[in-house]
Amino acid sequence: MFNIGMILAGFFLCLSSTLPSSAWPSALSWEVWPMDLQLPGLRREGYRYRPVVSFRDPGVKADDRPMTPAIVGLASTQINIFVNT
Repeated sequence: MFNIGMILAGFFLCLSSTLPSSAWPSALSWEVWPMDLQLPGLRREGYRYRPVVSFRDPGVKADDRPMTPAIVGLASTQINIFVNT
């Protein structure tokens, strides 16, 4: 449903040539409407969204070590661009 909504919203946005470019971001936000259709069914099934941020999660810990070189490499590029600017 989400992908279909994204495709349709983008298609109709392209067709609307009278829409000013400043209104495109808000028009593209209508792509999320299929999610609203799915939420009542998810709630009936017992799904409740609870945002949980935990750096002690084993999945987060497993990703920390392999990501460290990538973070350092990307940070050095950004610092270089900042210094050059």
